[in-house]
Amino acid sequence: MPSRFRRTWMFLLAFAACSAEREQVLPAHEFLVAAGDSTFWVRGATSGILVRGAPLLLARLDGRFHELYLTDDDRSYFDAIFLGQRLWRRDLVTGDSLLVFEDSLVVALARRHARDFPDAVPLAPDQDASDDPRTWASVELEILDVHGPYLCYEYHADVETRDGDESHLTNHGVLDLVRAERATLASLFGAEAAARLEAEGRRRFSAAMDSILQAGGTLDRRAADALAAFAFDAHSFRIVDRDGASAVAFAIPGRGPHAGGLTLELDPIPAGAPAWWERVRPTLPTPTDDPLVARWRRESYQVLARHAPAGDRALLTLRDTSSEWRIGLVPTPVSRIEWLDEPAIDTVDRRALSRAFDEAALYDDHTSIARRERATGSVRLVTNARSLPAAPRLR
Repeated sequence: MPSRFRRTWMFLLAFAACSAEREQVLPAHEFLVAAGDSTFWVRGATSGILVRGAPLLLARLDGRFHELYLTDDDRSYFDAIFLGQRLWRRDLVTGDSLLVFEDSLVVALARRHARDFPDAVPLAPDQDASDDPRTWASVELEILDVHGPYLCYEYHADVETRDGDESHLTNHGVLDLVRAERATLASLFGAEAAARLEAEGRRRFSAAMDSILQAGGTLDRRAADALAAFAFDAHSFRIVDRDGASAVAFAIPGRGPHAGGLTLELDPIPAGAPAWWERVRPTLPTPTDDPLVARWRRESYQVLARHAPAGDRALLTLRDTSSEWRIGLVPTPVSRIEWLDEPAIDTVDRRALSRAFDEAALYDDHTSIARRERATGSVRLVTNARSLPAAPRLR
């Protein structure tokens, strides 16, 4: 072979090899990403990565997907406002909805008003209420997270009267989505672990109060009354993920005129690994060296969420051993991933998911999405005494 043809042939072989390296093979994948107040359906196709987003909050219960959504419970009269909320779960396959949570406070106040004022007529949807109602009561539920069959929430209740009386309450809780009831430490972690968690929570609460008192020196009467209004409540907690392990974070509710509506949040306490948590673990990110990067590992690929240092968006990417593909920007927080590829979902579930995404695209401002961000003030307690434990957060 003449040398010039040999050089040309070698050049073509080298070019083909480089082209083959550039033709990166996208690993097969399909999953749902819970991010902010939306869910994103990500899957591979011959044309690349397909992404579809919708204002949905989903839970996977016994292998079936359910939509979680809120509805307003308006029991108002012209001279009395009573606004509550209900939380529902809807089976995407059957379309059946089940009431998971209904607030009892607004219901009780509305019934008492009807008893005290038998001539009062419930307000019609198109009627305006008084600008100065006798009573104003509202309850709001904010969804904090979903861990398998359990939903963590923050509960806000505000009651005010024309005479100037008012009360405010904020606490945390966990709902069992399957049983449609409030979960307890014992039902989640067993009696022995529940006793340990409660005892440690009480100990940390006592230490936090001592820390505040020592850091504050001599408190005035109002500040002292505010501190005295916090009382440990073993039912006010949520479940959090700590590097793949479950933990319990207590939120101590404040009461009275000075502390009503505030919570004193304690640092999470490790809670072990109950059987239900082992099914939750694959949906959670694995630890990384970078606090701004969350990572989910699969057998043939991994998903990364890179958070901006200051922002409300994260960049999702897909990576295998040699290549990385951009998925897109999603709102934060990126809390969990539900895998649809191993095992693969069946045709019935796929059609149900597709129908739910289609319907969610038609939602408007009057449709309640389960996750809501509530604008609340916060006070961070600061201490300059190095020997004291870190001050808890007041919200």
